[in-house]
Amino acid sequence: MHLSPYTTTPKKPSPHSNTHHHHHRHHNNHHHHHSNNIVDEAAALDNTNMHRSNQSHTSTSRSSDSSEPNEDGKWAPKLLRECAKAISERDSTKTHHLLWMLNELASPYGDCDQKLASYFLQALFCRATESGERCYKTLSSVAEKNHTFDSARRLILKFQEVSPWTTFGHVASNGAILEALEGEPKLHIIDLSNTLCTQWPTLLEALATRNDETPHLKLTVVALAGSVMKEVGQRMEKFARLMGVPFEFNVITGLRDLTKEGLGVQEDEAVAVNCVGALRRVEVEERENLIRVLKSLGPKVVTVVEEEADFCSSGEDFVKCFEECLKFYSLYFEMLEESFPPTSNERLMLERECSRSIVRVLACCGGGGGGDDMEDDGEEFECCERRERGTQWCERLRNAFSPVGFSDDVVDDVKALLKRYQPGWSLVFKGHFNNQTTSTTSPLLSTIDSFLEKLHINMHLSPYTTTPKKPSPHSNTHHHHHRHHNNHHHHHSNNIVDEAAALDNTNMHRSNQSHTSTSRSSDSSEPNEDGKWAPKLLRECAKAISERDSTKTHHLLWMLNELASPYGDCDQKLASYFLQALFCRATESGERCYKTLSSVAEKNHTFDSARRLILKFQEVSPWTTFGHVASNGAILEALEGEPKLHIIDLSNTLCTQWPTLLEALATRNDETPHLKLTVVALAGSVMKEVGQRMEKFARLMGVPFEFNVITGLRDLTKEGLGVQEDEAVAVNCVGALRRVEVEERENLIRVLKSLGPKVVTVVEEEADFCSSGEDFVKCFEECLKFYSLYFEMLEESFPPTSNERLMLERECSRSIVRVLACCGGGGGGDDMEDDGEEFECCERRERGTQWCERLRNAFSPVGFSDDVVDDVKALLKRYQPGWSLVVSQGDDHLSGIYLTWKEEPVVWASAWKP
Repeated sequence: MHLSPYTTTPKKPSPHSNTHHHHHRHHNNHHHHHSNNIVDEAAALDNTNMHRSNQSHTSTSRSSDSSEPNEDGKWAPKLLRECAKAISERDSTKTHHLLWMLNELASPYGDCDQKLASYFLQALFCRATESGERCYKTLSSVAEKNHTFDSARRLILKFQEVSPWTTFGHVASNGAILEALEGEPKLHIIDLSNTLCTQWPTLLEALATRNDETPHLKLTVVALAGSVMKEVGQRMEKFARLMGVPFEFNVITGLRDLTKEGLGVQEDEAVAVNCVGALRRVEVEERENLIRVLKSLGPKVVTVVEEEADFCSSGEDFVKCFEECLKFYSLYFEMLEESFPPTSNERLMLERECSRSIVRVLACCGGGGGGDDMEDDGEEFECCERRERGTQWCERLRNAFSPVGFSDDVVDDVKALLKRYQPGWSLVFKGHFNNQTTSTTSPLLSTIDSFLEKLHINMHLSPYTTTPKKPSPHSNTHHHHHRHHNNHHHHHSNNIVDEAAALDNTNMHRSNQSHTSTSRSSDSSEPNEDGKWAPKLLRECAKAISERDSTKTHHLLWMLNELASPYGDCDQKLASYFLQALFCRATESGERCYKTLSSVAEKNHTFDSARRLILKFQEVSPWTTFGHVASNGAILEALEGEPKLHIIDLSNTLCTQWPTLLEALATRNDETPHLKLTVVALAGSVMKEVGQRMEKFARLMGVPFEFNVITGLRDLTKEGLGVQEDEAVAVNCVGALRRVEVEERENLIRVLKSLGPKVVTVVEEEADFCSSGEDFVKCFEECLKFYSLYFEMLEESFPPTSNERLMLERECSRSIVRVLACCGGGGGGDDMEDDGEEFECCERRERGTQWCERLRNAFSPVGFSDDVVDDVKALLKRYQPGWSLVVSQGDDHLSGIYLTWKEEPVVWASAWKP
């Protein structure tokens, strides 16, 4: 292994939810509480902010007027209900207070409570600000932009593998259709399900094995995404040929052509209509009419599958509708949690898809979306998700149809299907729910159960009853409630950049400019000719925070919140990750936010996941291997011929640098030396496993080896490190010095000199987060420039849908918060406790010239030899174009070599001797 993912121990992506303090928060009771337990945090916040009586800080269980029991200790449903009630009562003060409070606690990477808070927060904000329609369109635009048929199919297959949520309906519906159309020579199935036809391969197999003559099957799909369905149709036709089934595939878009003529229904065709998750996508007022239309097609059978929830009968009662929605998605998230492993990316994608659905239900349909009318752009069949219970659907359907019971064979097939999955799933027949005799199994699939009368459900793979898409961004893309609508009220462009331009022009009261570009003249030193909008808005927000202009700050934070997305382009990513840090800075909540982010990241971190991420990063980028190769070369040359080597490694990079050095020692011409490696690290438990791997590899290489770990810098002495007189010492600092407080750096360099090393290698990323002093805007500019380059490098190094890229970008979230809202003031609120993190408290980078100035007080520079430079150049040739090496020459103030990305220096490496 050669590398570290981003100079820190790689972790599960830290949650992007802005876990901060509300700036009106009372600190009197809990100012010094720093529990990393999210539930404890919720309890403390709820008690303090809601001015409740003092209760235990270790539980959120509280008495409640809610009909939902609270004995399970869950905090999210309680806070979400209070927020929904405040919105319903138009209590803007309480609403604003609770939204920020939920924003503090929400995380899409946490437990079920944190996920619920995360996904419902967005919908509640949209409801409160009447921005639901625009938010939904923006989320849909980003999801569709990143959606591919192959990614959807993979997600579908994985969901089918772990859960019967969709296959349950497929098996039941297929069974009913096959029985109803048995013996017919020409079949015509009209599929309103928009589920990528994942239901039909098994039906084709069944038709191919029928005892009588194989019938001709015509499949007509009513779908939105015609381009995707073209590929689906080709796959279906190919499969039908393979099965030997005469087959015809047609697609119609929308419901306008839902007539016999529009569908091409022939007199000699036996018709079946299949509705899997389809009826709920029709406006409530149009459902009776659609059912009459279905009857006019003369079907032999109609199969219906719907999820069991009532989002309709509440009418204008938003709180009641919210309760139903909360109950349904709580069950759904619980099902996903028990079906997928904790670190599953598929689970995250399915949960993310819920984000759009929740916004659609709570902030778009039935009023409350407000602000923007949904245009007729072909989405009439996708505009609503007002679910109804089986009893309600039965009442509607009985006006046109009679129920058909499922045969014993079909029921047996469904039971056999459920046995393939984990315990907890069961089949319940009509009447059980009405009679309140359901078992303790989750009523997730009760929908189907209520339909066992006449309708049927079937499908093989659909992630969540809608066309699967790339996870929609969790960033709360809404409208600020003070937004002026006069100029752009009717603009609904799905282009995010266009949206940014419109928002910036409208909200910042600029002169009217083109709605198709964000390029604007600017006083900023950064050129704006590349059309990027995020740096401009972020700079304005940083400036407003620096000037303590609370009105402008609040305005810009919400505006950025509208546009930010960790799944979008570089602009959206920058906005997403810097937004969190700017909010923390504005509300002086940096320390607490950083601790919360770190707690969640560490909770989900494993050595194996870190190692996989490291190896993938090494494969696509020289960002870390550059420093490894340069440092190893300098160490090997400085210690050449020495029989006993002692390397003191301050790098905290999981020892990914050392396997190649061990290989080099094993192949030395003289006798193989003894190597002692002492690592200064934070995570002792992880380093124990690292040490075992290193010792095993050293034995394999035939290198005498000893591995030691010390935690923190207190034992950084010859005695503490066990340095022997006959050992040749080298000190290795890869990304280490920047993690030391600025005031302590000179002292650390003197300590390193006292160890008597033959060589000290230093590798640091090239940026200046220090010399700005108290000038926050200047520090922000440096940070923005550095991470813009880093995100651009990741974008060009990884494929667009790479999960590793997302994880590396997420890790930046903590670093940006640490730099802009924790170090050097501005974090406020909570003092960082001395809990062993003194070597992890800051990431104040300095440029190579600044490090050289510090290091020259104790050491002299050692130039890299031609051999080492050649090794580095050979390394860079392995990667894509854009990387290059620059050797510092003719400068008394600079030593070392630079890794550059598109001619911009990003990493500096150097070697020093006493």
